[in-house]
Parts: sequence; C-alpha cells; structure tokens
Amino acid sequence: MKKASGIMLAIMVVAAILIGILITAKYSTADLSTQEIKIGAGGFSIETPVVLKELPVQAIDASSFKVDVHLFKGENGNKSYFVSYYDLPPDYVGKVGTDEIFNQRLKGMMGSLRGKLLNEKIISFDGNSGREIEVSADTQDGVYLLISHLFLVGNRIYHIMITSPKNVAESSDIKCLNSFKLLK
Repeated sequence: MKKASGIMLAIMVVAAILIGILITAKYSTADLSTQEIKIGAGGFSIETPVVLKELPVQAIDASSFKVDVHLFKGENGNKSYFVSYYDLPPDYVGKVGTDEIFNQRLKGMMGSLRGKLLNEKIISFDGNSGREIEVSADTQDGVYLLISHLFLVGNRIYHIMITSPKNVAESSDIKCLNSFKLLK
C-alpha cells in the first residue's frame, strides 16, 4: 500500500471531519439574519446566519510535517457552515506550487466524499490565489451540495464551506462565501 503524501493525508482527514459533521446535521427550517463573526486567532471574519463554534484542533501528522487544523462550525437547520484553516510548512508552497496544492485539496475532498465535481473555477482574494468548488456528495442522509472557497494566503490555507441538501447554491450562500475577510 502506497503512503499518502503529507498534504494528501491532511486533506483526507479534514474532509473526513467535515463529512462526519455534515452527516450529523439537524433538520429544521429556521432562517436567521446574518451576523459578522470575527475569529481573531485565525485572522478572519465572515458573515453567517449562525454563530460559528470552534471545534477542537485536529493535529495531523503528515509524512514530512505536522498540520494543526482549526475548524469552526455552525448549523442553521439542515444547512451547515464551516471555516477551517491550517498552516503549511514555510517552504512547502514554493516546493509544490499553488496549483498543485489546490489540486491535492480537491483530490482529497473528492476521495473522501463519494461525490461528483460540479464546478471548479479559479478565484482570487486580496491578490491571493483561490478556488471555488461545488460538489454533489452522497451521504447517508441524501445528496448534499457542498460549495467551497479555498484561499492560499502565504502558507496558510483557508477553507470556507457551506453544505445544503439542495442542488443549487442560494444567493445567501454566495453572499456568505464572499463576505470572508482577513482582519488587518
């Protein structure tokens, strides 16, 4: 059996965490107005209709480095909101390259989700490289749409994701994804 690369292992663990949380989502039709949530330790803010709660840090030992994944989650009925971030080793981005990091992240997500890639496009954020990814994922609770923004800022990866049992992203989902900001 081949050993997964360090970043692939980190990606697979984060995807498994997110899928585990997704499967346990509660069902209701509550609708809340958005509020700005500032996560000072992570250096970002985002507008969501729910309060994001920090989950325990997941320390992942990759083959050549360790990654501490910081994950924040909130639920509004059957919709879930996630923001995670982790720091890659300082020299990793230069060795592997930005496109390869995003390709590895997508490959890890797809491998863990039993999903179908609906859309992937290159985006940017404050001059930083990013990707928008839409995936249809089969879960024990049915088919879910996962829409994500991934950004590489220096050696830090930010992953913003919204999951919903609908087959199209709502305008409020896009507004939430686009509200992500780095704190100065």
